[in-house]
Amino acid sequence: MKSESILQEAQRIVHSERGADYGHPLDDFAKTAKLWQVVLNTSVTPEQVALCMCMVKISRELNRHKRDNLTDLCGYAETYMMVKEERDRREIAVQTFGPLEEPTAPAPSSLCDTCRHVSRIVAGTPCRPCLDTPGRPNWEAK
Repeated sequence: MKSESILQEAQRIVHSERGADYGHPLDDFAKTAKLWQVVLNTSVTPEQVALCMCMVKISRELNRHKRDNLTDLCGYAETYMMVKEERDRREIAVQTFGPLEEPTAPAPSSLCDTCRHVSRIVAGTPCRPCLDTPGRPNWEAK
């Protein structure tokens, strides 16, 4: 039985395990880019993150051959393409439908008067678990 190629392995990893763990590469690399900007004191794009990660894998492969280096190199090349395609898709969506509205801020958190756990509740009232607990006073009657 033939084992999967490095391309097949990279495809499997990028489009299953990693996506579930880290979200879309555009969003994941955008976070990484912001962190790198602090260290490098220059602007960094998600595309540059993908390309730099490719360079890391090439550097490691030049030091010592490991199949994992080549598999990861293929994976980062794939994520680079995914970043480009997703950025284009999002730009078309904004041109077509307009910018996304900012989500409204959630209600401020308060402490439940009964159990003191933090919850998004109206001040002076108990949280839902306290309301549902047998033996607790009927708070809704107040």
